[in-house]
Amino acid sequence: MNLQHQNINAFWSSLIVEECLRNKITHFCISPGSRSSPLTCAIARATKAHKKIFYDERAAAFYAVGYARATGKPAVLVCTSGTAVANYLPAVVEAAVDHIPLIILSADRPPELLSTGANQTITQPNIYGHYCTWQTNLPCATEEIPATFVLTTIDQAIYQATNFRGVVHINCMFREPLAPSKGELSDQYIDICPRWVNSTKPYTFYESTIVQPQDFSYIVSEVERARRGIIVVGRLNNNEDMHSIEKFLMECGWPVFVDMCSNLRLKTHENFMRHFDSILLDKPKWKDYKADCIIHIGEQFISKRLLQFIDYCQPQTYIVVKRSSRRFDPQHIVTHHIQSDCSVFCRAMYEHTPWNIDENFKKSLQEKQQVIENVQQKYLETVPLLNELSVVMFITELLHCGNQGLFVGNSLAIRYFDMYAQGKENIFVSSNRGASGIDGNLATAVGMAQGLQGGITVVLGDISLLHDLNSLLLLKNSDFPIYLVVLNNQGGSIFEKLPIAEFVDVFEEYFITPHNLTFEKAAEMFSIDYFFPKTTQDFCQMYQSCLQQKKSCFIEIKTSRHYNTQIQEKLNQLIVTS
Repeated sequence: MNLQHQNINAFWSSLIVEECLRNKITHFCISPGSRSSPLTCAIARATKAHKKIFYDERAAAFYAVGYARATGKPAVLVCTSGTAVANYLPAVVEAAVDHIPLIILSADRPPELLSTGANQTITQPNIYGHYCTWQTNLPCATEEIPATFVLTTIDQAIYQATNFRGVVHINCMFREPLAPSKGELSDQYIDICPRWVNSTKPYTFYESTIVQPQDFSYIVSEVERARRGIIVVGRLNNNEDMHSIEKFLMECGWPVFVDMCSNLRLKTHENFMRHFDSILLDKPKWKDYKADCIIHIGEQFISKRLLQFIDYCQPQTYIVVKRSSRRFDPQHIVTHHIQSDCSVFCRAMYEHTPWNIDENFKKSLQEKQQVIENVQQKYLETVPLLNELSVVMFITELLHCGNQGLFVGNSLAIRYFDMYAQGKENIFVSSNRGASGIDGNLATAVGMAQGLQGGITVVLGDISLLHDLNSLLLLKNSDFPIYLVVLNNQGGSIFEKLPIAEFVDVFEEYFITPHNLTFEKAAEMFSIDYFFPKTTQDFCQMYQSCLQQKKSCFIEIKTSRHYNTQIQEKLNQLIVTS
C-alpha cells in the first residue's frame, strides 16, 4: 500500500487508486492534464498499477472499451477538466449500448469556479446522461468528510460497473494545490479504519444473487413442446464461460445460427450453421426452415436477413437470454426475456438435452451449409483479381498463426466476415457492434490486444481508419503485435447496398465520399512496416510472413468497390442456384 500524505488531494487520490487495486482493477488509462494531477501522481506512484499514457482522450476511451471486452474487467480512465471529458463520449456510448464496464475519473474545478467563466471549466456532472450506469460528484477533499467516504464510493462505483456491465463516472473536484506538495494534513485524519489499513481487501464487499438452474424450469416445458427449434447465438463477451455454452449447444440437437461475434463462428460442429446468412439468401426456401421456437443467446447479431427471417417465422416461443436488462425485440415478438449469464442458462438447460428435433429439418440445413462452403471455397479461390471477399476468407483460414484474436471494423467488413469466414480456429472475435460506429476502431483493437495479452489481426475499412489515424501511434507502441489489414475501396461502399445508390445526382459525392488516398505515408510517419499486395497470392504470403515474425504491420488492400460488388453478386447467385 502506497498512500500519499503530502496533502489532502494526494491522500484522497491515493485512497481511490488503492481501493481500485484491492478490487483487482489494475489498468489505468491516463490522458495528461493539470487538474487531474493528484490522480495521475497517485497512479504513477502505485507500483501495482498498470499505466498507459494517451495523447488524446477519444483514443484512450476506445482503448479501454477494447481492454474491457477482452478481459471482462473495466479499465480506469483519467482525464483533466473541460473538453477532455467530452472526448470520452463516443466510447461511452459504445460501452453503454454493448454493456462494457468502464470507470471514468474526471477532474473538475471546485464549485466556486463553476459558471463563472473560469478557464477550462464546463458543466461536467451528468455529461454522459443516461449512458452512465451510475455517476456521482466527488466533492473537494476536506477533513470534514471521513476518508472512508472515498473508499465506499469507489467500491460502489466498481460494483455498478462490473455487476451491471456499464459506465460509471466519478467527477472529482479539486482545489489547489494540485501537485503533491507539502500541505497541512492531521495525523488523526490519516489514521483511517484499522480494519482496512491492516488488510489488503476492499473496504466494502458486494454480493449478487446467483440464479439457480431450477429457476428455468418453466422454460423447459416451453422448449419440450417445440418440434422445429433454432438457437441463435449473438454477441458474447470474453468473460462468459464458453465451455458451458458450447457443451450445451453441441448436445441440444437443435441447429445453431452462430454470429461472427459469438466467438463460435470459426468453430466446426454439426449443429453450428456458420453460413446461415447465405442459407437465407434464397427467400422462397424460408418455408422449409420455418421454426416454431427460437432461443436467442447473447446480445444482438449482425445479420439483417436473420432478423427478417425471425419475423417471417413468427415463432410460438421466442426466448432471449442475455445478461443485460435492455430490450432486444425490434419485431415485438419476444415471448420470454431472461436476464441471466448465458452460461448459467446453458448449464441449466444442458440437464434436459437432447431436445426434440425434426431430423429432416436439421438435415436440410446441414446439407445446404456444406454446399455453400464448397461453392464459396471453390469460387473465391479462383477469382482472378484481388478482392475483399477472398481476403476475408483467407484471413480466417490463416488465423491460427500467432493470433489471440480478430477485431473487425463496421460497415462492410464485419458483414463480409459474418457471411464468408471459413476458419476452424478458437479465436476471440470482436467488433464495436454496440452502437456500430466507425470511429475509434483501431484504438479499440489495440486495447483488445492488451487485454488478451497477445497479437491480433485488425481488419478495417478505409473510412474507419481515416477516423482514427492518430491511433496508429497506439499500434506502433503496442505491447503485442497488431496485424492491420485495411480494405481501401475509396469510400463508403456499404451505401451501394442501400436504396440511396439509385440517386446518382447525390450518391457519389455525398455518400461514397471518395478520397483518392492511400496510407503508405501514414505508415511511414509512424515507422510501421507497410505492404501493398497486388494479388490475392501476394496478400496471403505477406500476411503469413507478418504472423510468423510476430511483428506489427500495415497491409493495405486496394480494390474496386464495383468489382467487389460483382464478385458478391455472382457468389450469391451460385449459392442460391446450387
